[in-house]
Amino acid sequence: MKYIFTETQRLKLPSLPMLYFGVACSYFMLTGSAQAISSHQPSDHVINFVKQQTKDGHHIGRGLSSMTTRYPEKADVITKAALTLYPDQYEEVIKGLLKAEPALVCDVVKAAIDSNVADTSEIVAIAIEADPAFANEILETATENDIAEISSIVRVTINSGAIDQQSVVDTTLESYPEKLKEILSAAINAVPDSVLTFMKSALDLFPDETEQVISTTIITHSSDKHQEIVNFAIDNGADKEIVIKAALESGVNKEELAKLASRKD
Repeated sequence: MKYIFTETQRLKLPSLPMLYFGVACSYFMLTGSAQAISSHQPSDHVINFVKQQTKDGHHIGRGLSSMTTRYPEKADVITKAALTLYPDQYEEVIKGLLKAEPALVCDVVKAAIDSNVADTSEIVAIAIEADPAFANEILETATENDIAEISSIVRVTINSGAIDQQSVVDTTLESYPEKLKEILSAAINAVPDSVLTFMKSALDLFPDETEQVISTTIITHSSDKHQEIVNFAIDNGADKEIVIKAALESGVNKEELAKLASRKD
């Protein structure tokens, strides 16, 4: 039987000599269904196409890597289709896709988050491990698509070591000032020894939120640094009365702050 394709179809057809017509039909559904592509939802045809490319004992990651190399513009649809087929193998799916085209990390991470196969923080950790060079993009994509999990996203990103911890805090605080408490707490929990540095960043960015910054820092950190935290804040320009008030309301002992009450600025 002879099949006749238009010139456009011939240009789109992948160079696979042994590709049989059933796979070719699936390919045309992948590239030609405007509705499926615009909605970014994998149709049955796309799912079947992905299944064909990863069956017969082929390594899932290798098969997806090959597909993404050929069809980078369909990364989000391929990701969702693969995660629909292999929800328990999401790590292999994500790494396989990113191995082929690291620059598609934003599409892959967003699609993985939308698929709800794992916690966003775990998806972030997998993606950063797969390509640390794109950690900033991964952080941005994750927070944009799951702001409710910003605490765990910040913590995992800092712990990965792929981005300077100060940069993570500054970037997320500037982008999501309404999440000041969550971001600062997450950073302190991730690296307790950097508590003063994180607090100073927050105070520099939001001088009008001194009370919340001090309160969050004290409540989050262990009690052995409360006095140091208060002194550091005042020494770096924070209003003494506001700092002491926040410290007292956060549970710091009055006796600990007695000397500060009479301290000269």
